[in-house]
Amino acid sequence: MSENQIQPQWRIGRTLIGVILVFFGLVYLGVNLGIFDWTLWTHIWRLWPLLLVALGLSLLVRRRLSRFLVFFFFVFVAIAGLWFLWTQSEFQRLGSYDSQDVQVALEPNTDLAKLDINLPAATVRLSGPADTESLMTGRVETRAFEHVITSERNGSTHIVTISQTGGGAPFVGTQALVDLQLSARVPLDITAHTGKLDATLDFSSLNVQHLILESGASSLNVMFGNIAARAEVKINVGASSVTLSAPEGVGVRIAFSSGVSSTSLTGLEKIDENTYASKDFDQSDKQILIDIQSGVSSVVFNYR
Repeated sequence: MSENQIQPQWRIGRTLIGVILVFFGLVYLGVNLGIFDWTLWTHIWRLWPLLLVALGLSLLVRRRLSRFLVFFFFVFVAIAGLWFLWTQSEFQRLGSYDSQDVQVALEPNTDLAKLDINLPAATVRLSGPADTESLMTGRVETRAFEHVITSERNGSTHIVTISQTGGGAPFVGTQALVDLQLSARVPLDITAHTGKLDATLDFSSLNVQHLILESGASSLNVMFGNIAARAEVKINVGASSVTLSAPEGVGVRIAFSSGVSSTSLTGLEKIDENTYASKDFDQSDKQILIDIQSGVSSVVFNYR
């Protein structure tokens, strides 16, 4: 077989391989960004006729520029088809749900409550107060994997953990909802470790002493209160949007470690290259110390 006969076949093969890699890469990106759910993969085979279309067009078209146009046309049609199926709830109907009501009693002699959320990806809504007899109430819903909620005591500390159990989807979609109301009668330590996090945290009436948020791409809205004498906050996230607020009169200090691309810190003064603080922070009776480590992010702070 001559070299001229081999080259066209090799080019067709490369075109198909390129189409497949780009297509699956874009779908995987959509799953990671939460545009699609991981269960989309179980029905991706329905689009296999597009491979025949790509092969046929590659055979018909000889010019390199035309092949590029065919390539991008194929990817556009494939993504448009996925988006259409998604908006028609073709994939949103798939997957198993695990839903559980949460009711944890506030036991006597509880001096501290700890909440640890460890999930692959989650939408988290925390607020307060819960009713006077409860440490926390609400619900947890997970999709495509099961979760477990444990409640235990260590001396005067009550520890509640929400985590994944067993196997789950190997892809990161928005797979969980944690919606809880917390007690205002005890100090709180809250930790969230997730692959992707969309959080609305209203601590305006809660005594939150420690908050740790570790995640990939995130959208965070945290409203602090003036209950705790000193609150320590650590935020370690990827590309994110972070919005923070606190009541007037509370001392706030924010230290940035890296990665912040834009800031709007109303009411704070620049102390050094990476630190901002409210006026008379050291003399404030109530203080919030915030350390932010992030990828490319936008951080907004304001008093309310």
